[in-house]
Amino acid sequence: MNIETKNRISYIDNVRGLIMAIMAIDHVSFFIRKVHYSEYWGTNIRYASTTDFISRAITHICAPGFFLLMGMGLYLFAENRLSKGWSKHQIFKWFLKRGIVLILIQQFIENPAWILSVITSGLQNEALLPTVPGDDGSSLILVLSVLFSLGCSLILGSLCIYLKRFYWLVVALIIFIGSEFIILNSNPEIGYNGLLRVFVIAGKTGFFSVLYPIFPWFGITLIGMYIAKFARYKNNAFFVAGCICALVFIAIKLPSLGNENWLVSLSLVKYPPSVDFISLYLSIIFFILYFFKRFKVNISMLSVFGKVPLFFYILHIWIYSLIGLDFKFGTTVIPMYSIWLVSLIPLYWLSIWYLEFSKKKKETSFWRLL
Repeated sequence: MNIETKNRISYIDNVRGLIMAIMAIDHVSFFIRKVHYSEYWGTNIRYASTTDFISRAITHICAPGFFLLMGMGLYLFAENRLSKGWSKHQIFKWFLKRGIVLILIQQFIENPAWILSVITSGLQNEALLPTVPGDDGSSLILVLSVLFSLGCSLILGSLCIYLKRFYWLVVALIIFIGSEFIILNSNPEIGYNGLLRVFVIAGKTGFFSVLYPIFPWFGITLIGMYIAKFARYKNNAFFVAGCICALVFIAIKLPSLGNENWLVSLSLVKYPPSVDFISLYLSIIFFILYFFKRFKVNISMLSVFGKVPLFFYILHIWIYSLIGLDFKFGTTVIPMYSIWLVSLIPLYWLSIWYLEFSKKKKETSFWRLL
């Protein structure tokens, strides 16, 4: 999620930190409020209230933000190491190791926190146990979520440094269009084979479920890699990219205006991300990046969160999971947001501690991978 370079770029750390803080809203809702929505393709996406819709819509920037910023970091790291004499093969090995770490953390450190919350909940809530495309009622053993897809995208992205930059954009566009075409021509009641699940079609097949199929999210990583160089040398690169993405979203949604209310129109498919989901939230992220860069925004808490995102991610998941044991039947919106705000303080202190701890380690240390 974070790729360290010697000369860190402040606005990237701050935007990444902002995304981490916003992400915590979604997770405190799952673990403590016991409400969480899963916008799967082929399902009827509905929210219990406008407040729930707004909360979920705000936190939707997080996943595309992770992949976009990871792509930017990947490019900047590779550029930095190539200037120091690293070979592309060395860079690939570094990212391969980091990608594998992310995948393993997903299965052995993160997933148990989610399982603990589900099995100890006093509610059989559809928001916690949503209808999943392809679910045949069989036991679920393996869940492939965001860290899995981030790890795979990191490995694939490191392979792309062997290609010319123009091809990154071409491949990303092919992935977006191809993934959308496959989903539009798929049936949510069918149990697709494992490879299709892992790479394109979110849902459940047999004993495993895929929330974040690799290809559409990898496409966002490639966009991040592609724009990183422009952003360094062109002050308006993020603004232009944001406008392009916004226009794509408007072009997609324009035909349906007047045929459905705004809440339905903006209830977008996240699993896997539809083209309108990708274009809308990438536009928002690009505008935020432009704002932070243009006005040199630098907030200590956000900067710290952005420098140790994986540590923050693991820590907040387990903190909320454990607090959630005292909220077996959930809570309401106001206590949920209160817990979120208060929890940012110890998360900030612990992140500062870990940042100082990791700085003392060698560049090749496992602790620097977090």
